[in-house]
Amino acid sequence: MSRHEVVTIRKPNLSKIDSKTLFERYNHNRKDLERYRQAINYPQYLPWEKARFVAPPPGMTSEEVWFLIRGN
Repeated sequence: MSRHEVVTIRKPNLSKIDSKTLFERYNHNRKDLERYRQAINYPQYLPWEKARFVAPPPGMTSEEVWFLIRGN
């Protein structure tokens, strides 16, 4: 008898993001955002399920940073 695991992948909730204020905050956090981008891409790409646990730059949520980096 084999066991099958069911894995549910949760997508980030991007529906509540205010892109206007987000891009204003991005302009003030570019260096921190670049550090975050590197953290979720090196040495290995992290999918959302893991990247959401990496601390985002100050003043941003994980979903907002994902929106900026991934362009979802």
